[in-house]
Amino acid sequence: MKIGLVRHFKVDAPYIEGKVTAKEFTGWMKEYDDIEVIPTEVDLKDIEWNKCYCSDLYRARITAKTIYGGEIIESPLIKEVDLTFTKEFQNSVDRKVPFLEWSLYSMMSWAKSSHIVTETIDESRDRVDKFLRQLFEVTDIENNVLLVCHGMIMTILDEELKKRGFKGDTVVSALNGELFLYERK
Repeated sequence: MKIGLVRHFKVDAPYIEGKVTAKEFTGWMKEYDDIEVIPTEVDLKDIEWNKCYCSDLYRARITAKTIYGGEIIESPLIKEVDLTFTKEFQNSVDRKVPFLEWSLYSMMSWAKSSHIVTETIDESRDRVDKFLRQLFEVTDIENNVLLVCHGMIMTILDEELKKRGFKGDTVVSALNGELFLYERK
């Protein structure tokens, strides 16, 4: 069985320049989910992919439809990590800092399972575990499965696939449209 992870196409949106509040950062992050993508060539290594799953976010759905010709199964379990700040946090902090600082702060908060972000790393891992358990219940060992998803969730999928005996690439920083290949014999 082979599993391929592909990060969605690049989103056609610049980051916010200048200083923003936590509320403005969160608003931009939510808008990002619906912005158009820039299609590119994806090398699927001439593998016959029997199934394709994708995140239910727009950028992953469009990528999957562009690179895979068969049926695509959408799953919210492999959507991107939700790094938006909770309403409580947004309302308690009115300080403006550069967009990149909020981005780094939200990622560190997620990694530490802080409840100022909407989702913790433990919740993300639980989602991926649930997805993989469901996948392996319904997928024949002879099938090759393509998963179109997002950078941060791919790092968790990478860890979880290796825990389950898959060998392959290591996701450190996935480029848009890049395939990471795993195999278990």
